[in-house]
Amino acid sequence: ATDAANHTAECLVTVSAAPVVPAHDLVLAINISNANSAWMTEADAQSLVARFTSAGQPGEGKDVELHVISGVAIQGVVDEIAAIKSTNELAKVDAVLCRSAFMTNSASKDLISSEYTPVDVHTTWKYSGGQFALLKDAFADHVALAEAFGTFVSAQNVDYFEFDTTAITVKVDATYQVETELTGLTYTSSNTDVFTVSDTGLITGVAAGNAKLKVAKNAYYVEIGVTVESAVVEPVTLHFYVCVSATSTTYITDEELTAFETFIESKIPATTTIVWHKVTGKTNAQFVTYIKGLEEETADLVIAGSGALGSGDSKLNPHADMTSKRLSETYSSGGQRNFIGLANMPASHVSAALQVYNNIPVYSA
Repeated sequence: ATDAANHTAECLVTVSAAPVVPAHDLVLAINISNANSAWMTEADAQSLVARFTSAGQPGEGKDVELHVISGVAIQGVVDEIAAIKSTNELAKVDAVLCRSAFMTNSASKDLISSEYTPVDVHTTWKYSGGQFALLKDAFADHVALAEAFGTFVSAQNVDYFEFDTTAITVKVDATYQVETELTGLTYTSSNTDVFTVSDTGLITGVAAGNAKLKVAKNAYYVEIGVTVESAVVEPVTLHFYVCVSATSTTYITDEELTAFETFIESKIPATTTIVWHKVTGKTNAQFVTYIKGLEEETADLVIAGSGALGSGDSKLNPHADMTSKRLSETYSSGGQRNFIGLANMPASHVSAALQVYNNIPVYSA
């Protein structure tokens, strides 16, 4: 500094480097494949990081940047890590998850921190030999989080397994059993409105559409496309016999029967037709004789007094899935009536008859 009288003075000025503020809390590179083999999918790598940053995990709330490297040899991994650094020095890679050969290869030896022992994470890979290592020029304040990730990923226990991922097609209301000799698997439907799946892999079609079946063992999983198609329903005509009265007693009035018919027909598909038969003036025994003596058509469903149902020559035998249902007084006058589907109905009628049978309890006049 010089004043007007030409007096001078000097002082030392020191310029320090600006503090480096990394762009992320941690930057990871995960190599998922080489030119010939894939040991992880990109989704697997993303899921791994997502689990690390989820609630209760070491990376909760942290900004973890992931770079997925695929389809290259070890030199390619080295080159991509260098390219990331050259693109943005503040987002350089702190640590790498790769096959163990990366840790010893001459191309990458200058990258790996000699103060950090690579963590064996082979259980997270399709092929054994995966390792996680800290890089030499990792940001100092990233080291603790990188080490926590190494510990986390080594404990994931992702059990790779071979599984047939051929797409599955099933009809509505039909089932498909997933066949495998593997144990310890869990099965999940991506949309239970399309299909459900049991703990043993039994798929049941619910509605026409597409969804995915997830088959998992610990953290490793595969997904299989499932298409549910509408069932082809053949037209069915059911014959429904109702004993409306005995010789001197009315069980069901015409108004009650009409209301009942209207309700049932509103609940069945358009492919099912019901022919209603009113049987009048017959006792239970006479009604049984009448039904057993039919020749023109088979009686599929009946409503009759409790004495007409059960087993034995003088009673009607119900279908195995249709035990007698006692009908309420709201649509059965002068005493209690029972409703069943008969054991000798044609097999093609059973499904349609069950739909009628299952709607009986919810009817209210």
